[in-house]
Amino acid sequence: MEWKTEYATGIRNIDAHHRKLMEFIALFENAVQHNAPGNEVRALFQRTKTFLQFHFDVEEALMRLVPYPGLDAHRTEHQQVLSQIEQLEQRAAGDIAPNDLAASMQACLADHIAAGDRLFAQYAHRLYGQASLP
Repeated sequence: MEWKTEYATGIRNIDAHHRKLMEFIALFENAVQHNAPGNEVRALFQRTKTFLQFHFDVEEALMRLVPYPGLDAHRTEHQQVLSQIEQLEQRAAGDIAPNDLAASMQACLADHIAAGDRLFAQYAHRLYGQASLP
């Protein structure tokens, strides 16, 4: 999966995190294409979940600072994404990752970026303008 401008929020740190998440999806694509062993796929899931939790913590901290009225709903969305990732991890628990693994990861994360994160970014930009957001 490649970064697309439609994923950009205009918040530098959040966009940098999203680019990193795209790199993880590319690693999942590679793992599926090369029939990576189960232990490699499990390790990739752990790295992805750790980074994703860090990213969500940063987003939520920024939302508290703004303060963003949609924080509770967005936090619920984060929990749903993490749950979806855990379900994908369970599906991939065998020695061979399912063929749709990378596409499922991509859909899960891209939907979150395009929907919830964009709403927050629009709100923050209305309050502070484009240049003020790290």
